[in-house]
Amino acid sequence: MRIFWVKYLYKPLVFFFFLSLFLGIFLIPKIISILQVPLQAVPYSQVSLSVPLDFEIFFTNTASSPKYIDTLVSAIDLSVTSIDMAMYSFNSKELVEALKNASQRGVDITLVINHDHVKRARELFGESYFPIKILPEKKSNLPKHTGSMHHKFVLIDGETLIASSLNATDIQNDNDIGYVLVTKTPEIVQEYIMEFSRLESGLWGLAKIDDINYHPFSKIVYAGDDYFEIWWSPGLESNSIRGRILSAIESAETTLQIICWQITDQQIMDALLSKAREGVEIHVIMDQHPFLSDEMSSFMKNPLVHVDINEDTVDGSLKSFIHEHVLIVDGTSVLFGTNNWSNRGALSNDESIFYTNNKYLVNMYLNHFSSLLETILSR
Repeated sequence: MRIFWVKYLYKPLVFFFFLSLFLGIFLIPKIISILQVPLQAVPYSQVSLSVPLDFEIFFTNTASSPKYIDTLVSAIDLSVTSIDMAMYSFNSKELVEALKNASQRGVDITLVINHDHVKRARELFGESYFPIKILPEKKSNLPKHTGSMHHKFVLIDGETLIASSLNATDIQNDNDIGYVLVTKTPEIVQEYIMEFSRLESGLWGLAKIDDINYHPFSKIVYAGDDYFEIWWSPGLESNSIRGRILSAIESAETTLQIICWQITDQQIMDALLSKAREGVEIHVIMDQHPFLSDEMSSFMKNPLVHVDINEDTVDGSLKSFIHEHVLIVDGTSVLFGTNNWSNRGALSNDESIFYTNNKYLVNMYLNHFSSLLETILSR
């Protein structure tokens, strides 16, 4: 029996022992880590263009940049048929006058304002805001448990999209740092026309999830080697703005450069720290905050993450806020949009983001990051 054991069973058992040890130490943890990576959602639609993507972008309150409100007023003054504006907050009197003048020329105007700010918008227009349509007419018309209508975009004549991370307010126009993207690419503009139609019909926040025509990963546009993704919030699991942020972070091999107001989404912080442990360089530019959660404070102090703080203060208060959330991956792709990196921004607000490898946009953001960092370090 002993001879049989040694001759026939010993070697196979030793082999299986070391195989199990290998699987337990190396392979199984790798499989688990792969399963934990958010799955890349599939776009509802995709289109390939025979012409380059058409963009213009600038960053507000930086050297020689135009003012956001001036850009909107110029576009409104040239409008002919329609102006559709979705804006979280609105208090610019200059913009009110431009919209009134356009209305008197016969331009059809519809404004969708977040329910907490719509009363103020109506007061600015006064009794003369008719026939300008300002929505929602009543908060009770909105679905229950809705988040904030956090969009900041304007459609001119159904042909031009002006998308920004700033609200149409005087204080943000004069002080805050954000992006303004202008495009006439029909395949992109059309997505925003459909989103505005949803908002106009009362489909806000979580009510969109039950609409068969709503898709968080709405479209990917190809033009040569370029791709341009359009995403909406709210979403579910990996098919969400949060899911796209997480998968973009996971794809990084060398660097992640971030510009943000703050990060409160624990999943995003965990994903960034995980990549830092793998050797990916994490560099964050963010605002100074008097009140930080323990989790965020711990993230900012982690030696694996390099954080530079915007401290542009007057009398102890921030003068200029970083009113944008940007993720540059390996210097070759960029994700940007309206959403704060928070649970609400990912799962209940009306938001939008773009993700692209378009060289013009990536290079503009790389320069923006460098310029902003230089400004912060020089203070």
